[in-house]
Amino acid sequence: METNFFGMVRTVRCAVPAMTGPYKRIINIGSIGGRIGLPFQSMYSASKAAVMVWTDALRMETWSSGVRVSLVEPGDLKPGMVNAAKADGFDDDAIASRAFDIMRKEEAEGTDPKAVARAIVRSLRSTTPAGRVLIGPDAWLVETLGRLVPHAWKEFFLASHYRVPPRHDAWIRV
Repeated sequence: METNFFGMVRTVRCAVPAMTGPYKRIINIGSIGGRIGLPFQSMYSASKAAVMVWTDALRMETWSSGVRVSLVEPGDLKPGMVNAAKADGFDDDAIASRAFDIMRKEEAEGTDPKAVARAIVRSLRSTTPAGRVLIGPDAWLVETLGRLVPHAWKEFFLASHYRVPPRHDAWIRV
């Protein structure tokens, strides 16, 4: 939370008062992990969810002053960040190790980080930047399923995908 969210808040609070000129931009980097709770990465998901909601509010708060705020939300990126994001306390957990192995494989096949850089540059150059920019096929999949599928189904799918035993009643309460 400290780096992903509070560091971003402190940086923006310092930068906004100094912004001048016609192209005042804030580009926050979120993650599709902020839209879904990733098993064994709950704090990462929580921090990116905080970034997402705060960016939406900030966009509305700064609109009248000419500041345009965008959120770039990549999916899995290679070379990957699972090891960096891995939470303490899961070293001897077989279920967590299996889930992290799956995450590493997905990241190895993920989107090139240059796509994130291109999205940032497009947002900086645009006179009407998008409020949210999804990057990668998995990001679009999560967005689409988020609109169409009940929460319990998403949770059941994620638990199954990462081979985490789900709550026994996750699919019943749909």
